[in-house]
Amino acid sequence: MLQMEKNNFTLLLKLAQTGQSKHYEECLILAANFFHQRLKKHIRQEEIREEIVQEALIGLHKNLFTFNPTLNGEAWLSTILKYKMIDYFRKHKKHHRVLTQLIDDVTIHELQTNSMHNDETWNNEEIISLRDMLLELSQNPREALIKTKIEGKSTKVAAEELGLRENALRTQISRGIQTLKKLYHNKHYEKK
Repeated sequence: MLQMEKNNFTLLLKLAQTGQSKHYEECLILAANFFHQRLKKHIRQEEIREEIVQEALIGLHKNLFTFNPTLNGEAWLSTILKYKMIDYFRKHKKHHRVLTQLIDDVTIHELQTNSMHNDETWNNEEIISLRDMLLELSQNPREALIKTKIEGKSTKVAAEELGLRENALRTQISRGIQTLKKLYHNKHYEKK
C-alpha cells in the first residue's frame, strides 16, 4: 500500500481513475481515513461522522471521473466532505422543523382518531407516529406538550392545571420536544 503524504492524494486519485481495483481500493481506504480525521475536529458523535464519511465515499465514487489531476487532491476530497456535511445537517434540520410543525398542527382529536380532517399536509402515518412517540415520553413532558401544543392552552393555564410553575412547565415542554426529536431521528434514520 502506498504511504500517502498530503501532496500524494493527487497521485492516488489519478491512479484510482485508471480503474485498477488495487489503486481504487487504496484510494477509498485512505480517503475514508482522511474524512474521519477531518470530521473528528468538528463532530463528536461517531455515528454522525460515520454516516457523513459513507456519503463522502459515495460522492468520491460517483465523481472520481471528474477529478482533474492538475488540481490538489486533498482540496478536492475536502470539498466533497464539506458538501456532504452541509447536506447532512440541512437534511436533519429540515426534519426537526417538520416534527415541530407537526406538533404545532395536530390537535388532540386528530391524535385520538389518527387523522387530520382539514389538512392535507400530514398523513395518518405521521400522526400515528407522533402519537406513539408522545406515549414514549415520561408523564410530565407528555402532559405539558399535550396541554400547550396540542390542546392549544397557554403556558399559564396549562401550568395551573398541572400544578406547576410556568417556568417548570416551559422546561418540561423543552425537554419533551428534545426527546421527541431524538425519537424521531432514531425512528427515521436508524433504519438506513
